[in-house]
Amino acid sequence: AAPLLAQAIESATQITDDWAKSRALSEIIQIVITMGDDTSISGLPDVLKIIKRDNVTETRVPIATFYALKFQWGRALNALHNGQTGERLAGLRELIKIHAEHNNPHLIQGAIVLPGPDQGIQAIEGSPGNYQLTVILQSPDKGCSEYADWWEIVRLEDQLKWRQTFNQHHLTDQQSPRSITIFEDTLTGIGIQPNDEVMIRAHFHGIYWSGYQPGVDRRFSGTYERKGYTDQALQGSVAEGFKLVRISEHYAKRLETEEPLPNYDLCQD
Repeated sequence: AAPLLAQAIESATQITDDWAKSRALSEIIQIVITMGDDTSISGLPDVLKIIKRDNVTETRVPIATFYALKFQWGRALNALHNGQTGERLAGLRELIKIHAEHNNPHLIQGAIVLPGPDQGIQAIEGSPGNYQLTVILQSPDKGCSEYADWWEIVRLEDQLKWRQTFNQHHLTDQQSPRSITIFEDTLTGIGIQPNDEVMIRAHFHGIYWSGYQPGVDRRFSGTYERKGYTDQALQGSVAEGFKLVRISEHYAKRLETEEPLPNYDLCQD
């Protein structure tokens, strides 16, 4: 991947048309962010140098947003430095939004696993190789067409280990159809060891609305449709505890087709 990425960046520097160069660099940024691994991310500073040298527009915000999601605030602000006023303002708006979400995870859109009081999750019980994890999930459920349909535990090498599926939405009679639903769920018999590092994340069935999409939406503002995994997870181990992380929504996306999967035909509004 590294030689191909370097070749793509070099090719982009040869483009003389401003719009075409901006489009090419935007596509490169999108790929880098989507891949999200160390090899690809190492190419972002080179892309940013070209952007600043040639004053390429509509490319700084996704880079700044990406670094902010990694909590690398200095790099995020540097990406916006010397950009056009509208682009800087749009980028700062996204950085403020991400900072607010970090301090209050309830603000994050989509189906998410909320940080809890017991080592970062709601509760941990059991013994090595046979743990029981209780989590608190938040989701913008609206009915059978749009609801949190599972949460899962994934090893960092993209292997699905355990998944809890839901055949029914989580709305109650007292809730408005547009309410944010918060509910508790427990998964037992989890065969991990205390030091096994894993990721806990949720999945959404249907479409929900969210804000700026790094590397894809070039309008700088507005809302767009999202589905499936979000860019939020809890990462850690039983021994060290779990913490909130922001990841690519494309991380291990292939797991969406792996069993077990919900039976949506059983859902009733």
